[in-house]
Amino acid sequence: MKKCLLIALLANISNRAEAQSSERMFKKFKGEVSLGYDYFPASEIKNGFTVALEPHWVVVDQLSLGLRSQTVLQFKDYTINDPYSSYSNLRIKTYSSLNVTADYYFTNDYNLRPFAGIGGGVQLVNIDNTDFDYSTSDDGGSTKVTGGGFFRAGMEIKHFRMAIEYNFVGKTKTPYYDYYLGRQVDEVSKNSYLSVKFGFCFGGGPINNSTRKRR
Repeated sequence: MKKCLLIALLANISNRAEAQSSERMFKKFKGEVSLGYDYFPASEIKNGFTVALEPHWVVVDQLSLGLRSQTVLQFKDYTINDPYSSYSNLRIKTYSSLNVTADYYFTNDYNLRPFAGIGGGVQLVNIDNTDFDYSTSDDGGSTKVTGGGFFRAGMEIKHFRMAIEYNFVGKTKTPYYDYYLGRQVDEVSKNSYLSVKFGFCFGGGPINNSTRKRR
């Protein structure tokens, strides 16, 4: 009796999944390429630029899961003065992240689809300097690994996509020797930032009508 009930339940689930698949409006996979501007409210360098790649798997028409690979570039030219000399130093910071993502779409209208999403993963923060800088380690650079996540909201207009994201990135500490204090201290970097991104989606459009009719 139990076996019969289990077989009936599995058959019912299978039929429901097949029916849902036949009613889908959008293809299961799509990719995204985005560029954007970043603002770092608590960092010594306020501005940055983003490039991101994100494949999406459309679980159901209104929910997609993805994997976002994103790189942010910051740079600033400093004039550094000490008791003995004055020199220029170009500081370059990069934020590389890999996040699992989830987006929920509020409509199935391909012409205009507002959405909201979240994500989380690992962040790599790298600092490089063209010259010696007391505010970094003695070799002029550092690389730190930390965790993070984001939430976002935006819209898709056919293959065009725009979004505003707030990225939470953990604080990082860079040790350096302060010659004025005569001891080693830590520079604490606050890394969270706001992004405005514009991108293009390929794939993931509506299922061809002729294909839907044959099912």
